[in-house]
Amino acid sequence: MKKTICLAAAIAFGASMNAAAADWFAPQDPFPLYGNSYYVGTGGISAVLITSPAGHILIDGGPTGASDQIAEHVRRLGFKVEDIRYILNGHEHFDHAGGIAALQKLSGATVLGSAPSVAVLRSGQADRRDPQYPNLEAMTPVANTRSVRDGEVVRLGPLAVTAHFTPGHTMGATSWTWQSSEGGRTMNMVYGDSLAAVVADGLSFSRNALYPNARADIERSIATVKALDCDVLVSSHPEASEMWEKKAKQAALGNAAFVAPEGCRKYAAKARAMLAKTLAAEAAKAAEAPSAYRLDDTEVRDVHARALNRDYQVFIALPESYRSSDRRYPVLFVTDAAYGFPVTRSIAQRLAKHAGLEEAIVVGLSYAKGDSAVFSRRRDYTPSMPRTQGYVSETPGRAVAFGEAEAYGGFIADDVFPLIASHYRADMRRKIFVGHSYGSLLGLQLLLSRPKTFEHYILGSPSLWFDRGVMFDREKAYAKGHKDMPASVFFGIGGRETLAAGKTRSRNEEDADMVADLREFDAALKAHRYPGLATHLEVFADEDHASVFPLVLTHGLRAYLKQAR
Repeated sequence: MKKTICLAAAIAFGASMNAAAADWFAPQDPFPLYGNSYYVGTGGISAVLITSPAGHILIDGGPTGASDQIAEHVRRLGFKVEDIRYILNGHEHFDHAGGIAALQKLSGATVLGSAPSVAVLRSGQADRRDPQYPNLEAMTPVANTRSVRDGEVVRLGPLAVTAHFTPGHTMGATSWTWQSSEGGRTMNMVYGDSLAAVVADGLSFSRNALYPNARADIERSIATVKALDCDVLVSSHPEASEMWEKKAKQAALGNAAFVAPEGCRKYAAKARAMLAKTLAAEAAKAAEAPSAYRLDDTEVRDVHARALNRDYQVFIALPESYRSSDRRYPVLFVTDAAYGFPVTRSIAQRLAKHAGLEEAIVVGLSYAKGDSAVFSRRRDYTPSMPRTQGYVSETPGRAVAFGEAEAYGGFIADDVFPLIASHYRADMRRKIFVGHSYGSLLGLQLLLSRPKTFEHYILGSPSLWFDRGVMFDREKAYAKGHKDMPASVFFGIGGRETLAAGKTRSRNEEDADMVADLREFDAALKAHRYPGLATHLEVFADEDHASVFPLVLTHGLRAYLKQAR
């Protein structure tokens, strides 16, 4: 267990907030807290047992390897582990949840927590969005889990334990409250989950692109805990709520030693002080760090997708002459903005400066805030949920998502277009869509559902193999219901995007001949002789899927932008 303690020294330090990191596995006799509530954790990690004739509730399971200690503590108090009906999780780190799988197996209990926490418990894999992700170890996956809502009351016989979501330390952090009585007095009991603003080396707590709401979450959680009715506080790391100082007085005062109505307010104050320290350190580090390279004449705007209830950004690159002219410019909208935006900006500017093409505004469409590139583009750029391909989500706690291209196209038309039209001198009658691979699937979805969204489409290496060639089916369906397709399309693909030797062509990614697929699709469009449609296909010899995009873009822009001189 030495590895565990060393690996998470930063976690333990932050979680205790005002004390040195404790030995998570330090021996500790179990003891009563108040009434039917008992401390059954180790000397470094809290776990609480709440008992009743109808069965018991356990809060947290300690670190991986501590389950035997906790089970023995329950037995030493005279209770049966098999009578534990629910195990409640504070947050989804291995120091608090690593022992839950073993305790669940011993007891048969149902494990409850917030949705993000339960997702990690089920998989056993840490959430990549977690501020401490590089320091987190995997855990044994937990069986028989269920997520709870914020404010939900977990009932078992006379017991009623309320969940209070307190994210920030992790996305799934949850504090729990209940009441315990003895000697005619009833106390408000609080299991306060960690409120520590801790981050792994090399990451930022306040500027984590995968968890952009971390600061707002922890500030709200601090306020939540501060406002709780709180007579007896047990923090997830016991030293953070002065557990051992109170325990030392128990012999003289009895369980009243743990009664401290100011406990939650003090706990919140410590957390706020630590947050301020973390933010100050990050600000100082940012001030010392070299400044990032900035692309001239570019802007970033936040945009909320109203129908999707997600947040995105758009990156805007203005033409060199924009500040000195009053004319309107055609607009290039490019997907996969992290890569596509700087490439498109640079090529468009060079073609204007050195090849005489007219200038254009470039708009980069970002991935959704809080989503990874893979997760966002799979969901937003694809036309359907694949029928045969087996995909696994690379984002822990989130099911794989596909098939929202139509809805995302609505976001572009309903939210992005008005923003660009109202803030820039954009000629919205000359909108050019630029996509590659999955991004081109999005373009095809728009072409076959709402072709007038854009006047021109530059589509590189579309993944026509996707979902057994679903776009071929949609092309046929469109043809049955329409006599025209008012758009111009430039298709481009690398000459090396063909079937590998020894393979048999199919509509599966590993057996796809993307060049043959694109030729077939282009031929199908041409066969309908739509009066308003113009298509052109270029195959670029010696280029592959990774290298062809700049060439597709260059030739596509030459096909559509006018010669300015």
